[in-house]
Amino acid sequence: SQGPFADGAVTLVGCFGDDAGNVSVARLALTVDTQAPVARVSVDNGATFSTDTTVDVNVSDAADVVAALFAEGAVNCATATLVPFDRAVTPTVSLSSAGPDGARTVTGCFADRAGNRSSASDSILLDRADPTGSLSVAGGAAFVRGVPGRPTDAVDVNVDVIGASADVVAVAVGVPD
Repeated sequence: SQGPFADGAVTLVGCFGDDAGNVSVARLALTVDTQAPVARVSVDNGATFSTDTTVDVNVSDAADVVAALFAEGAVNCATATLVPFDRAVTPTVSLSSAGPDGARTVTGCFADRAGNRSSASDSILLDRADPTGSLSVAGGAAFVRGVPGRPTDAVDVNVDVIGASADVVAVAVGVPD
């Protein structure tokens, strides 16, 4: 027995002899791989938000990955049961719909042919709730008057946004056709 061996191709040679003086040789070629596979994950192509609880897991740099598992949250990749990894298929993960919206982490566990394992993760903000708020014109007035000297359909209106939820980033006000 010799070793340890450096990563790469190794040929083991065994010689066998008996009391009659017969000798035979056996060779075994193998590859030593002590390095964990490298892979990166990106949830929904790096999106910041998702309004859906089913998200795509985009995997890159996974040339030597042969098995994988994708799940929400922390995963013990050393003991997780992995399944064959198909680079042609985009995996999906179902995020928990329990609890409030917010940050969700998706973890990928990876294995190579030698059984070395690694993990990678990415996060996304789950936001299923519509933003809220209301509008008020002239302190809540039901009527506004026109502007003297302007066409009869022209009205200057100051609109107040009231009680907008924290996730409102834009307000557009108009008159539907």
